[in-house]
This record gives sequence, C-alpha cells and structure tokens, in this order.
Amino acid sequence: AAIARTYVREGIDFLRPRVDDLPEPRVLVLECPIYTASVAALCRAGGGFREEAGRLVSVACGLAAAVFLFLLVRRIHADAVATASAAVFLFLPVSIVYTRTFQPEAAMLCAGTGAVWAAARWAERRRGADLALFALLAALAGLLKVQMLLVLAPAAWLFAPAWREGGARMRAAVGAASAFA
Repeated sequence: AAIARTYVREGIDFLRPRVDDLPEPRVLVLECPIYTASVAALCRAGGGFREEAGRLVSVACGLAAAVFLFLLVRRIHADAVATASAAVFLFLPVSIVYTRTFQPEAAMLCAGTGAVWAAARWAERRRGADLALFALLAALAGLLKVQMLLVLAPAAWLFAPAWREGGARMRAAVGAASAFA
C-alpha cells in the first residue's frame, strides 16, 4: 500500500518504487510493481489514494481467476463440475485471504490460471492468438511472483504433442512463446 500511495502522489515509476518510511532515496523493490501500479492508476482516476482500491483489484482478480478455472475445468467436465470447482476455489480460505488483502497474490493466481487455460485452448484449437495469450499471461504471472513460472510445467505437457508432431516451425513458435513468458 505504501508504494501505491507514493505512486498516486508522485507518479508511477516502475524502476524506482518508493515508500515514505525509508531514508532517501526511499526505493523498495520487492517484486515487479504491476499490481501496485494498477491500484495507483485506479486511485488516481478516483481522485486520491484509498486502500479499498487495492482490495477491489484483488477481488476482481480473484473473480477472474475463478472464471479461468471454470473455463479450464469445463473443457474436460460438465458445467456442474466446473461451477463447483470455481465455487470451491472462491471459498477456500487462501482465496478469501488473497482477495481481502492489498497484495499481488490474487493477480498472480488470475494470470497463472489464465495462462494454463490459454495453453489448453491453444492445444485444442492451435491458433496463434491463444499461444500469444498464454505467453502474455505466463509472463505476467512470472512478473507478479517468480514462483508462478511453474505454470510452464502444465503448459509444457499441453504443448508436447504439437512439439512432437508439428515440426521445426511449431517448435520455434512454442519455444518463442515460452521464452517470452
């Protein structure tokens, strides 16, 4: 919240996130400040810093993660199972904590779940837009929290058949998307 408050007051600077309670130069780099900058942008549009804006972004990301989970599960199971999966996800204690706090974890879950969904969609349809969406969401998940690069493991499993049967061009496309992510 301190970095978002400074962003609202002084402007957004991704390379030098500053906080008030440190000595000059007041720079504190913990993770890529994408979440914090989005909260600051929302606060600036609303006329000033409000901690509720961070919670609103977290809730929106938690709901989006549930939608991605629903879409992912629905590819394999009936709508009832997908709905139950999303509902269980939303009411897990960890989901409740992540969507109530001013932290990037809900955004990380959203991007990671979305990346796996995009990879599954690409494996089924083989469209470049799905591959690009996977790369974007996987990169975003990794920037929010580096441990989310583990999302590449299920994606690699989904990409494996295309890798084996698609020849050099497919290997190049999947490799480029993974490298970007």
